[in-house]
Amino acid sequence: MRYFDLHCDTITACERNGYRLYENPLQLSLSGADVYRPWFQCFAVFVPDDLRGEKASAFFDKVLMFFRKELGDHQENLRQCVCAEDFQRVEREKGCGAVLTVEGGAVLAGELSRISYLAECGVKALTLT
Repeated sequence: MRYFDLHCDTITACERNGYRLYENPLQLSLSGADVYRPWFQCFAVFVPDDLRGEKASAFFDKVLMFFRKELGDHQENLRQCVCAEDFQRVEREKGCGAVLTVEGGAVLAGELSRISYLAECGVKALTLT
């Protein structure tokens, strides 16, 4: 069976609380979800409501660096999916496909040009609120 979860804040909660994505006490961990292989997860960078402007952008960058480190540390079973071929590869290799999203338009810091930056980072969805 295939699983595709459209939203979790786990990547943000891990970064903020010093947890690792593989093993943590949160609702989602790579080790706990191992039984679902292959599976796909939209990992949302949740930008707190009290962050605006450059602080919101800097927060995203901090969580992005954590996300990338986790991808590197778990590349045997965790892959960022940005195109159809990535999804197909995850399915073949029976891993976890990670889709990066952002929850909160404050990440744009009032500049629509930042949408291009988010796309370059592999962000596939952005909720405005």
